[in-house]
Amino acid sequence: MWIFTPPESKAIVFILVVLLVGTGVLTYRRYNPDFAPELLSGESKTAVASFQMTQSDMAVSDTLSQISETEVQSEKSKFRINLNTASLEEFERLPHIGPVLAKRIVDYRYERGGFGSLEEIIKVKGVGKKTYQAIKAYLALE
Repeated sequence: MWIFTPPESKAIVFILVVLLVGTGVLTYRRYNPDFAPELLSGESKTAVASFQMTQSDMAVSDTLSQISETEVQSEKSKFRINLNTASLEEFERLPHIGPVLAKRIVDYRYERGGFGSLEEIIKVKGVGKKTYQAIKAYLALE
């Protein structure tokens, strides 16, 4: 006698249902060759037309991506913090910097008497190269 736990029973039933549905679809397709021919042949005019981009659509897309990149750069340049004078709250506004990491940065700055270079922030525990790359556009050293 086979005894399965309730989760095992549910998994077995699920697998059987999936197999049964799959077999049913394959059987239906075998005996009905006109089953969604535009999807099977890939030659549907409406499907192809709906996915084609015109030249003007591509130009608009390029313009939008240029505008968004410009806006991102201008936003980054608006918000810059000085590593040697920034508060905890200012550090927390940076991407990938939470309250704990902000406190570590301020503590490191206090213990060392300030940062000598922007790259020195990598020495703070929790700030690696990836984090530095994400925040370096927002950092200044004055």
